Amino acid sequence: MTKLGLRPTPAYPVQRAGVQVVPLANLRWRVTRGQGQVLGYVDEVEVAGAPRWQSKRMRHGTAQMVVLGEFDSPGDALDMVRWV
Repeated sequence: MTKLGLRPTPAYPVQRAGVQVVPLANLRWRVTRGQGQVLGYVDEVEVAGAPRWQSKRMRHGTAQMVVLGEFDSPGDALDMVRWV
C-alpha cells in the first residue's frame, strides 16, 4: 500500500450532515463536528493500482493512529469515522 504521491489535497468527494471534512496535506482529510471536535481522519491510499480510503482515529492517550477500516467508497470511510 502506498500513498498516491505528494499533491495538494482536493475537497473531499462526499459530504455528510453534522460533520466538516477539512483537506490537509498528502491526500488526508480531518473530520470534525461543527463545534470543532476532531472525530478522525480519512486517507486516500493506492492498493493494487486503485484508490481506497482508510478511516483513522487517534488512540486515546497516545500519539498513535488506529486504522478503523479501508473502503472502496469515500462515503463509507467517512461514515466509519462519524459513527465509531
